Amino acid sequence: MVCSLCRQLWSLLLLIVTFIPLSAHADDAETIWLAASQRMLAERVAKAWVLQGLSIKETEPAKQLEAAVTQFDSQLVLLQTLGDAEVQENYSLLNQVWNDFRLYFKGIPRVETGKDFADNNEELVYLTQKGGELLQQKSKVPAAKLVGLAEEIAAISQRMAKLYLLQSWGVKQPYLAKDLAKARRDIKQLVGKLKVAPENTQSTRSQLELVETQWLFFDQAVEALGAKRNDRALITNVATTSERIFQVASDLAKQYQRLAKK
Repeated sequence: MVCSLCRQLWSLLLLIVTFIPLSAHADDAETIWLAASQRMLAERVAKAWVLQGLSIKETEPAKQLEAAVTQFDSQLVLLQTLGDAEVQENYSLLNQVWNDFRLYFKGIPRVETGKDFADNNEELVYLTQKGGELLQQKSKVPAAKLVGLAEEIAAISQRMAKLYLLQSWGVKQPYLAKDLAKARRDIKQLVGKLKVAPENTQSTRSQLELVETQWLFFDQAVEALGAKRNDRALITNVATTSERIFQVASDLAKQYQRLAKK
């Protein structure tokens, strides 16, 4: 009863905040953040699910999963009202895929279903990423696009952890290692793009330095786990360091949102 009430209040609050009248630039930034964070959530729910399957409790994956599912539900309602027909068609399809995918969360994580879980999650991720790209392409506000890039770093932090944890769990899919290597390259490229953005302030530059520092810790954790994939201490280290880079990247995205409102 309490959880149901909390979810309803969260949905109402998100609706109120999103529809507060803002400048055109702020609307652009809010829309891009909403779409980019939906991709992050698609990765985050999977990471939290696999952590439960691995019985890693240090980052409280059960609570993370519940919060991420609730946020995904609420944001998807809003995203289906945004953009042109192409954007709305994408989010309508995402809604169908999500309704099927979230059925996994009604049961207990089992490695026997890990392969199907991973494949279906990739479809979910693809649609969230496509929606974000469509909305970014239509934006003419540079600072708003920076919001999307920063939030993408947050998404990839969750993706890298998910891909590695799936392998640690025993899921055998050839694309997992390949996509992990690509994700590591993507973060470096994204940070590079953000560092040269003329819209940067001293505050965003400082936050970018923090992103780079946390990325080093996270990358080292992933590298160490690669040599000993089933080591529980190393798995926990990947889980915790992914949270730190996720947080600093999310904070950077918020800074770019504030810039877009000026």
